[in-house]
Amino acid sequence: MRFLSGFGGGVCYMINPMFIAEIAEDRIRGQLGSTLVFSSNLGLLIMYILGASVPYNIVPYVLIVLPVVFLLGFTTIPDTPFHFMRQNKYQRSESSLKFYRGYPSDTKHVSVEFQQELLRLKDSYGNEKQIAQKSQITWNDLSTPHARKAFLIGISLMAFNQFCGCFAMLNYTASIFAESGSTLSANMSAIVTGSMQMVGSYCSTLLVDRVGRKLLLIFSGTGMAIGLSIFSGYSYAKTLGHDVDSFSWLPLVCFSFVIFIASIGVLPLPFLVLAELVPQKIKELIFSSCMSISWLFAFIAVKYFSTLFDLLGMHGTMLVFAVCSTSGVLFVAFVVPETKGKSFEAIAKMMG
Repeated sequence: MRFLSGFGGGVCYMINPMFIAEIAEDRIRGQLGSTLVFSSNLGLLIMYILGASVPYNIVPYVLIVLPVVFLLGFTTIPDTPFHFMRQNKYQRSESSLKFYRGYPSDTKHVSVEFQQELLRLKDSYGNEKQIAQKSQITWNDLSTPHARKAFLIGISLMAFNQFCGCFAMLNYTASIFAESGSTLSANMSAIVTGSMQMVGSYCSTLLVDRVGRKLLLIFSGTGMAIGLSIFSGYSYAKTLGHDVDSFSWLPLVCFSFVIFIASIGVLPLPFLVLAELVPQKIKELIFSSCMSISWLFAFIAVKYFSTLFDLLGMHGTMLVFAVCSTSGVLFVAFVVPETKGKSFEAIAKMMG
């Protein structure tokens, strides 16, 4: 069960950002791309509520409805225009683009913007001979400035996403609350954090195409660093024996704030930015590599969270996460380019 669910989750996190990036218009690509994490958080919240309200053996019967509905509905959805154009299937690529732009398949009257978008697709992949050559990935494709920079940014964003501490903290929610003195039950703690995640990721879908990916990442990482530092200070004062009973609400507020602010930027946006930055030809290879590295980082963060906690205590662990968040903010500010509203051609020129 764990293998199959992990396989399904891994496929979703790898394919969905690329799929959405290839079908979305430039002006709403960020909003659609950030719905991946929002949907995940909504699913987690549903799981937390079900776990607290119904017997465990009933949960699978409730949840199995969702993948069945997905399978029935998604069989009618065409593949992306990029996919068909890479296979030299011009007609199917045009039909797919019409579908995703809201045109009937048999319509002859399309907008100028549609014609220009289709022309860019054809120019990107050229004739059949060029497509055959382009389908073969060589070392030169991986060693271009664009590819190297995208891979570096991808790995760094995955590290930012995992080592900011949110994923590890979510796996130890009840323990963190108990250690900090909270009286909330494990189920209620999970529901509170799940709600914060869902609200934060929903805000991300509203803001990402308005203020941009870079600003949201900086804002989110800075807020996390502040919240984690305050949490660390509270825990350190408690360790020193100071009377902190009047601030017993602080751990819950700080933890909820960190999860909320992370869900606005640091948790959802690295996947979106990576899907936009990687060159089209090697997108599958680079994206899958970065996702594998991300899950390796997640394993390290969760596996050694308890060890770090034993060595440094609550205050030291939170301070380490705050430092990692600050480092991530500096990297985004000085290295990561803004991709809001830019076409893939414009991004390629910017990264080249």
